[in-house]
Amino acid sequence: MDLTVFGCVNKQNVILTLDPAPTPITIGTHPSASLCNNATAINFGAAAPAADGFTYMWSAEGATVTSTGTSTQFALVNFNTPGTATVTLTTKNTATTCTSTSTYTVTVGTNVAVSPEVIFFDGQFICKQTDVKSYQWGYDDASTLDSTVAVGETNQNFAVAFPEWNKRYYWVITTTADGCMQKTYFNKPTGVADLNLNAADMRLYPNPASQVLNMEVSSFVTGNVTFAVFNIVGQQITTVEARDNKAQIAVADLPAGVYVVDCYNDGVKVAAARFIKN
Repeated sequence: MDLTVFGCVNKQNVILTLDPAPTPITIGTHPSASLCNNATAINFGAAAPAADGFTYMWSAEGATVTSTGTSTQFALVNFNTPGTATVTLTTKNTATTCTSTSTYTVTVGTNVAVSPEVIFFDGQFICKQTDVKSYQWGYDDASTLDSTVAVGETNQNFAVAFPEWNKRYYWVITTTADGCMQKTYFNKPTGVADLNLNAADMRLYPNPASQVLNMEVSSFVTGNVTFAVFNIVGQQITTVEARDNKAQIAVADLPAGVYVVDCYNDGVKVAAARFIKN
């Protein structure tokens, strides 16, 4: 570099060190490019874990990053504003200030995605919404928030005999007739203390019964409640609509033996119990 003052020239060498920017990491986990308004807890993830000496940061415009996994590779994003939303993954070199970014753009429509109610009973997760085009069950890792789709679990219920409450956040993705996709958790990723253990408690009394059987299901069950009585070989004997979650049937004419009562809430089985007819 030449420095000139009043005609005098002085040459000096200037050494400039350039720190290379991190190699951009693509966003490998993401939803479709179109979502409905109010789509929540949507999984995003970097295509690879952060290399040694680098960290990830998640941000969004037109959306909200609600949670980030322990490794920062994965994040959950809510989309609550119609329009264009951009999710950004920033890779930073911890030894320098150099960064690189990758983005993913989502068009958020005006149709509103609605979260159904999800309950857990007798080893099964149950989505109580019936008017949907499809179901897909899965879970997020409680630490990293990496998502796993349960292959083949596309029914209204998802059987898990022994849920790993401390390790997994269980969810269902529903798609409605208007094309709105919604991800709904049973136990949200805010800690096991927030578990929504909605296993319906049903009482049958007196049990054994000889003349009349009273049936009652816990008050958290709302909507249409129906009790169905079956014999031990699975033949339906009778059904009765509940009032204030209670109903009564006459059993005097039933043969002595063991019977099963199923409780249905808006068409979804939420409880079952047995009684003995003397």
